[in-house]
Amino acid sequence: MKKDKDFNFSIEFLKSDYFIDNYETELVFMILSDIKSSILSELQDDEFFGIGYMHSDEYEIKTLENALLYISKSSRVISQLVPRNLENNKKVMQFAFILQQNSYKSIFISKKLLRLGVNIDVKKTIISNTYTKTKTNLISGKQVNLYERFLIANEVLQIDKKISVLNISIAEKHNLLSLILGCNIDNAKKIMNGNYDAKVKEDLLNDYFKTLKK
Repeated sequence: MKKDKDFNFSIEFLKSDYFIDNYETELVFMILSDIKSSILSELQDDEFFGIGYMHSDEYEIKTLENALLYISKSSRVISQLVPRNLENNKKVMQFAFILQQNSYKSIFISKKLLRLGVNIDVKKTIISNTYTKTKTNLISGKQVNLYERFLIANEVLQIDKKISVLNISIAEKHNLLSLILGCNIDNAKKIMNGNYDAKVKEDLLNDYFKTLKK
């Protein structure tokens, strides 16, 4: 099993009309499947197959992005088939239904990604059938993950220190950090406890920090 393995939803699941309703269940199945695969192959690569990584925002972001790439490709293919079948009303209606479902799925995924800190140009994604990120959360063209965003905020605003001295409960501190970072409370707790599993692009961040001190 390779380090750059794609975390894809099953193709059949993506084709189904129940994609949105069953999203959380399918994600759990994917995590379980990857855990089993890593155990069976005795893989020691924590970056991509560590259980902590599978429970992280990065894993879900990768999964959602791959799903959106597949949906965009599906829509491109269907759009090319429509002009060739204009005389077949039944097929045209089927294609129109698939395109509509893909639009719903794209909006659903974009909302999930937004909560995870990734902004998607939904209108462009649907109209041009291409997966397009808006120009946010990028440093030198590279996506910044949740933990890296925390490190940036901490470097500039010292939020870890400021939150730690507040006269509120630990749970309220976790909730405050989750609000600041736009993540769930569980991940905020892991970050504050130093248990969040994420790869940090240290060279990228160090170069960025230098630009802030000019």
